[in-house]
This record gives sequence, structure tokens and C-alpha cells, in this order.
Amino acid sequence: MAVFRGKITAWNSGTYKASVRIDGSPGEVVSNIPVDRGLASADMVVGRACLLDTGDTQNPADFVLTTVWA
Repeated sequence: MAVFRGKITAWNSGTYKASVRIDGSPGEVVSNIPVDRGLASADMVVGRACLLDTGDTQNPADFVLTTVWA
């Protein structure tokens, strides 16, 4: 399982999905990433660092945002 670090660029509390710029790819943003429902909506602040779990593939459709921090 691969894990990527990134920064939240957008957050939709209605769908509980985020857009993230993956570290090392300044121009690339991955959109509509499901967010772990265990994370509080108030913690999903644009600019915060996050981890993306890719599962068994590196297909962006399989990504899940699992952690946020300052």
C-alpha cells in the first residue's frame, strides 16, 4: 500500500470529499477524494497537510484521505 502526502486545496462538507495537491507535483490536484468520516469536518481546512492512502493500487479513484495535521 502506498501513502502520499499532500495539501488540501478544497473541501466539500456535503459530499465529504476533498481536492489535494500531492507533494512533489506542484501543478497537479487530485479531486473528489473520499475523506475518512472519522475526521471532523472542522479539521478539513484548505492548506492543511494530509495523507492519502492508495489501497493496493495507485489509481486516484481508489484514494482515501485518512489523516490531517497542521
